[in-house]
Amino acid sequence: MTPEARNVEWKGSWRDEYLAWICGFANAQGGVLEIGRNDRGEVVGVKGVLGLLEDIPSKVRSLLGIVVDVNLKSEDGLEYIRIVVEPHPNPISYRGRFHYRSGSTKQVLEGAALTRLLLEKHGRTWDDVPLPGVALGDLETRAFTEFRRRGVEADRLPRSILQESDASVIDRLQLREGAYLKRAAVLLFHPAPNRLVSEAYVKIGYFRGTEILYQDIVQGDLFSQIDRAMAAGRHPARAVSVLRGLPGGRPEGPGGRIDRHGHYPGIARHCPERRRGHRRDYRQGYARDYT
Repeated sequence: MTPEARNVEWKGSWRDEYLAWICGFANAQGGVLEIGRNDRGEVVGVKGVLGLLEDIPSKVRSLLGIVVDVNLKSEDGLEYIRIVVEPHPNPISYRGRFHYRSGSTKQVLEGAALTRLLLEKHGRTWDDVPLPGVALGDLETRAFTEFRRRGVEADRLPRSILQESDASVIDRLQLREGAYLKRAAVLLFHPAPNRLVSEAYVKIGYFRGTEILYQDIVQGDLFSQIDRAMAAGRHPARAVSVLRGLPGGRPEGPGGRIDRHGHYPGIARHCPERRRGHRRDYRQGYARDYT
């Protein structure tokens, strides 16, 4: 018997509302819903099993638009139904709401979490989205110059990029989609990205023990934020905890993974400089940086 866990759910009897659990499994990593087991995992049997074997696949197909495996099983002379749900490449909704299996619970996704799911299912990340209303002329030349310099010094970019135009750099990094610049271009090169991207700043709190003394907010392009935040963290008389607000930075939800270098795989992949000894923990929708 497989214990109830992230991808296994037990229900003593069938209710149509459990279609939401199937929806949640389909939007996450898939899973198994067993009808006829109690919360302790004991088989208690299920009534009207023959009708359910016909009704459940039909309702899943008509209300969710997917196909699941529905099988009749038995244990200790009692029958139960095992529904196997595969992860689906497209976002699935049940009665207009998007459910998601996270841990051993089911969540209804809304707002930023729903946006992340929709983007992930279509092979996109939050920083890869076009941002209307921003032109190349709105970006800061100094930030492009700094990007080229750091990239060449770190041997991540060829020296020829020093002679390329800003537009060529944007195209090389694939930061344009049609007539629009992507959100990553704004974070990297705009002088005030927080005006266009929510919480695109670094908040630094200075603590004495658990008591916060005061806090600073570091704004500007990504390179300026890194330099100023790292400089604050090196101050010998302060214990610093940097709280970075980054949309979409949640590993257990859709699109929020951390790579083996401890970097966020979205905007960080465009940055040529990877600092050593810098660890980021993207939990609860923000990152806590310890320096």
